[in-house]
Amino acid sequence: MKLLMIGESPLERVGAEYYAREPWIRIPQHLAAHCEQVTVWAPVIVREPGQPPSPENWRIAPGSFRVSENDNYSSFRGYYQLWPRRVWAWRRKADCLLEEHDAVLIRVPSPMLSLVVARARRRNRPVILFVVGDSATQSDQLIASRGLARLAYRLLVRAILQQELKAGRRAAAVYAYSGEIAQRHRRYRDTVKVMQDPHLSLKDFICRADTCQSDEVRLLRLCWLIPSKGIECLLDAVALLLRRGIRARLEVVGKERQSGYQEQLEQLARDLGIRERVHFESWVPYDRLGEVYARNDIQVVSSLAEGTPRCIIEGFARGLPLVCTAVGGCADTLSHGRDALLVPPRDPEALAGAVERMVRDAALRQRLIEEGYERARAVTFEHIGRQLVAEIEAVVDGRAAGR
Repeated sequence: MKLLMIGESPLERVGAEYYAREPWIRIPQHLAAHCEQVTVWAPVIVREPGQPPSPENWRIAPGSFRVSENDNYSSFRGYYQLWPRRVWAWRRKADCLLEEHDAVLIRVPSPMLSLVVARARRRNRPVILFVVGDSATQSDQLIASRGLARLAYRLLVRAILQQELKAGRRAAAVYAYSGEIAQRHRRYRDTVKVMQDPHLSLKDFICRADTCQSDEVRLLRLCWLIPSKGIECLLDAVALLLRRGIRARLEVVGKERQSGYQEQLEQLARDLGIRERVHFESWVPYDRLGEVYARNDIQVVSSLAEGTPRCIIEGFARGLPLVCTAVGGCADTLSHGRDALLVPPRDPEALAGAVERMVRDAALRQRLIEEGYERARAVTFEHIGRQLVAEIEAVVDGRAAGR
């Protein structure tokens, strides 16, 4: 089977070497071991030989999959700015790639979605959608905007969702990362499977029986620095923990999308009197991320809206117990008291209370760690990746039989 993948997170090329920030690129690496050919068509930032790559990126070895370079648009806005000049070239490129492959897997949201689906229909190539983000609830522009700007973003999000649902009706298979998104697509098709990205491998696991073994409790928040991640609420919770005698220290790993937002968070930490207890760090290259999980005691996901962020499973694989807001895919896939402690969003008191309970109850903490390992094993490529390959092959074989 020859598989084409459409990705939106940009890659970086320095000379002949490729670098990536997001771990989704590990999926084609895994798939390539089970397919005749895998090609990734993704935006690429090209740097001159000798220039350093971005510090948050890590070097990837494409191995048996190849990269087909697309224009470096960084957003839907960037895509539509290029569209008048580049659309015919994109259509020709899509036609050539589709001609060489048996099926196309598209990671959604993607501004290329409508174009690729239309070209795939012309070539009678099956389309598999992986819906890995929810534009309806996770648009930071929509959350942060007010007035007419908010109305404009709302209309844009509605148009993006309509494109996604239309593509879903025409797709041969749809995989969604949360039950909420799956239900949205089930209004128009019978079968939608809930599945997280199988980017994790059993080789990534770090085994430990317990955390919180020193008098200082290290909390981890790994996310984009955007309003929907609820970091303000988390800072309030850290202040409450310190007042209750819990020596909490928070590490925030991520990068701002809107200039000045990190400074706003740092100022809030100063106003709360906890600035020296909070460390902001930019993205850490994925091949060093295991060290970040291993040096912390509890992962806290404080989002106001969320899918099922990959940091949850990555933390589970490194023995990190979880406190999480009950929103989106997190509420769908996690069970309170079994694999996480769940709290309402926008509630610093509840967030601080859950962390305090985790610190003081060693039996609970150890049980959550053990269950987390089981959850992580169940979504490794070794477990669900081969199943995914078999399902895509069945789609391709069924399309070929129907020709």
